[in-house]
Order: sequence, then structure tokens, then C-alpha cells
Amino acid sequence: MDQKAADRDAHGLGDGRDHAPNTEPRRITQGLVLALPDLLATLITEEAIHHLDLISNWSATPQPADSAMDVALATFAGLLGDTRLPAVWDGRETLLMCTGRTPLTESDHAYLGPRFADFPFFGLASSSN
Repeated sequence: MDQKAADRDAHGLGDGRDHAPNTEPRRITQGLVLALPDLLATLITEEAIHHLDLISNWSATPQPADSAMDVALATFAGLLGDTRLPAVWDGRETLLMCTGRTPLTESDHAYLGPRFADFPFFGLASSSN
């Protein structure tokens, strides 16, 4: 048995599609095991952010669907835990600020306190360079 198959079996995933009775289906992606609803929420969140990237320099363009924004914001709320965000941030600003696409201001720094160091927290790969 190859290492990938052994890892899948160790997680009870069989070929990546099987799941135990009375549990959510799980998928392996990018080396992580995610419940299917979490995987779908992650994909929707990524697409909402990329949609904002695509329209950032255009005027009068359609914004991401409200349903996609709701999923993305709920995903961020789950990642942030009990961290409260500035009330002046709307949904679009929240996604842009939390991903580093829009820099945080000094007033954001004051509001977030020590958690300021955690931003941006989503979508950036770390580099050792």
C-alpha cells in the first residue's frame, strides 16, 4: 500500500470518497481533510475574494452575490473566533482587510489591539525569503 493510501485509511477515508455512517462526507485537499460543507465554504470564500480582485479597478461592475458574501463572512467569523471587527467595516471591506488587499489603518490597529498582528490572516502564503 502506498503512503497516500495508508494516510487515507488512517483517517478512515478509504479512496477519499468513502465515509463512515452518520458522519459528514470528507475530502482530502491540499493535504488537509475537510468535511464537505467546510470544503465548499472554503471554495465559495476563495471565489468571492477573487471576484473582488477581478473587479477592483472597474466601475459599475456586479459585486459577488450576497449569498457568496454571506458564506465568506461566516467563514471569516469562524476563523476569527471571538475577535470583534470594527463596526465601520462592511462585508466587502472585511474581506479585503482580512486578506491584506486593503491595508489596515491606525484606527484599525487601535481597535484590534494585539490581534492586529494576526492580520492579514487568510489567503497569504508565508515565505522564508
